[in-house]
Amino acid sequence: YQRRVHGAVTPIFDTEPGQLPRSALITRPNAQPSVEEEGNPPLGLRFRWLRLLVLVVLEIFLSVLLYAPEIPEGCIRLVRGFSAQITGKQNWVPQDQVEREVEAELSLSYAFKKTWQVCIWGIFYLIYILFSGSYSFMTVFLCLCWITYPLITYAACIAVPEGLKTGWLWTWVMELRDHENEKFAF
Repeated sequence: YQRRVHGAVTPIFDTEPGQLPRSALITRPNAQPSVEEEGNPPLGLRFRWLRLLVLVVLEIFLSVLLYAPEIPEGCIRLVRGFSAQITGKQNWVPQDQVEREVEAELSLSYAFKKTWQVCIWGIFYLIYILFSGSYSFMTVFLCLCWITYPLITYAACIAVPEGLKTGWLWTWVMELRDHENEKFAF
């Protein structure tokens, strides 16, 4: 089996599984590796790994911001579930209806109206840990995630502005997506 990489025909299976084939590192058509290319991958490949590292660190940070509020959200859902079981009044709304409502009414005040409980929970917990003296960096960070939850929710719901689509972050993510799609193209 062979494939075409930047004009050069290279075999697909020329190394052991899990290793990057030497032929994949040569990006010039029909070129032989130079002395400086012998031990080092091309500059573009090194920058791809650096970009990937930056994106992974950013993803970890954003994951903490987005999923830290699941603690109070879970408790609020638990209370609402018990209330529904005790009173017999179910308050289920279809997902399609919720999405239409969000699209129609999205604003910062709407996000705060839907997520204020988590914000209040964060304020009370921050006050508690500051007065008890049992705070650490992670607990304060967790409280700040809860307090800013309405802002984070609003920011996650709005469309990406066109001006940001020319920035480095958008460009890196799209290049990575395109690179991953090329690997699975037939």
